[in-house]
Amino acid sequence: KDVANISIQRAHYFADKLRQIPGLSVVYDNFLYEFVLGIKGISVQNFIKELAVKGIFIGIDLKKADENMKDCILVCVTEQNSVQDIDKALEAVKEVCAQLSQVSIQEQS
Repeated sequence: KDVANISIQRAHYFADKLRQIPGLSVVYDNFLYEFVLGIKGISVQNFIKELAVKGIFIGIDLKKADENMKDCILVCVTEQNSVQDIDKALEAVKEVCAQLSQVSIQEQS
């Protein structure tokens, strides 16, 4: 029971921090330790790839399961993810979002 509570707390901590980053949203508010992250304005595939380069496995592209979820990633947090790991992932997400947003703006010009 304690392990489950830790996972839930950390997942909600991560989701709350992610939703503060422009272009990211948590699609469903009710969740335990897995949540759907919506991404606007940047490529989901590039987002996942660039985070992987930084050693962060953010989640899986939900487009493969449902075309209606083409701008979404399934994120899972467990007790194995320390708060320090989550904070490291958040910094990487911020960097990747900024990097890919610049690429997207340049491609539109």
